[in-house]
Amino acid sequence: LLQLKEFWAFCKQQEAWKDNPSMSIRELDQLIIRPHFCHGRSVALTYNDSAPLLINSLISHCWDEEANQFFADVWGLVSNYAERPWQEVSLFICCLSQYQGTDAEIDLQVKQGSSDVRKNAFANVLRSVKDQSGWVYVVPCDAVAQQQRGLFGRLWCTW
Repeated sequence: LLQLKEFWAFCKQQEAWKDNPSMSIRELDQLIIRPHFCHGRSVALTYNDSAPLLINSLISHCWDEEANQFFADVWGLVSNYAERPWQEVSLFICCLSQYQGTDAEIDLQVKQGSSDVRKNAFANVLRSVKDQSGWVYVVPCDAVAQQQRGLFGRLWCTW
C-alpha cells in the first residue's frame, strides 16, 4: 500500500498531472504510466521488484473514473475496512499491476499463453486472493453511475 502512495506522489509531480489534476485513469495510463513504465515493466513490478508480495486484495477500477479520487478511495477503503493491518495489504489493481503495452502484449499477459480462462492472469490473482483469505473491492465512482452500468458492470474481472 505504501508503494501506491509513492506512485500517487510520483504522479502529482508530473507535468501532465499538474496540467490536469482531475485526469481519468485512462488519461493517467496514456500520459503517465505508458511513458514512464515501459519495456515490459508494470508500475507494480517497478515498485516491488526487489521484494514481490503475494496478492491478497483485488481492486476493480474504472478507466473513466478520476485518478486522484480513485487513489483516495483505495487508501480510505484499505485503511478503514481491510480485515488485516494496512501494512499487510498487497493490492492487485489491473492498470498498475499489468504492463500497459500494446494490445498484443496485454493479451499475452492476461491469457498467459492459454485460452483456458482458469489459467489467465485474473484467475491466478483470484486464486491468490482466496488462498491469502483476502478480498475483492469494487470502488464506486461517479463515472460508472453516469454510464448507468452500476457496480456489477465492473465485476467482469472477478467473474
